[in-house]
Amino acid sequence: MDQRGAFNNFKRFDIWTVHMTGEEKDRRALLPKPHDPGSRAGAVLEGGENLTRKDQKLSRIRKLGDGRQTTGGSITVAVKANLVSRGLINLNDALCSYCIAEIETCEHLFISCSFVWKIWSHWIALWGLDWAMPRDFKSLFMAWNDALTMKSCDKVWKLALFAIIWTVWMTRNDLVFNNRQADLEQTIDLSKLRLAHWVKAKWPQII
Repeated sequence: MDQRGAFNNFKRFDIWTVHMTGEEKDRRALLPKPHDPGSRAGAVLEGGENLTRKDQKLSRIRKLGDGRQTTGGSITVAVKANLVSRGLINLNDALCSYCIAEIETCEHLFISCSFVWKIWSHWIALWGLDWAMPRDFKSLFMAWNDALTMKSCDKVWKLALFAIIWTVWMTRNDLVFNNRQADLEQTIDLSKLRLAHWVKAKWPQII
């Protein structure tokens, strides 16, 4: 299927007429407060000597979980690795809520998690594209923006990136705070539903 056919199929998807439920209304993410330099975790992460094996792991997690370093900006994302680095949760509670296999860093949650990778793969297949998943956010944004050659679908395609990321984050919060179980098909449908509502609100003439 070519890109135009994929776009037309997406426009006919029944989510264009579905209304978002109350549960799907966007909620603000719970952002952590800065860690206490006087705490044990704070002392370790301030560069103390003679670190134990666990402390060394905590130090590495701080580097991985710092949203400013990960995204190259000034925004801090409250992934579990970041919360560990701030002394807000234990290391044992820092596994990814989707795959429960790796520490939840920004790159893992949004890019390399096996569950989330299937969401990206579905979208790529939907548009009939060839794709190699980047390893970091900067490369992801650059590759995504250059992937589609069909200019008439360019706006929707670029907006889809944010719909996917936001859906992954909001669903992750649902797993963490409401003890829900990860459902791949539901998460994919929610990303499409969210994109549909955004497109209808921003470019109603496209529909």
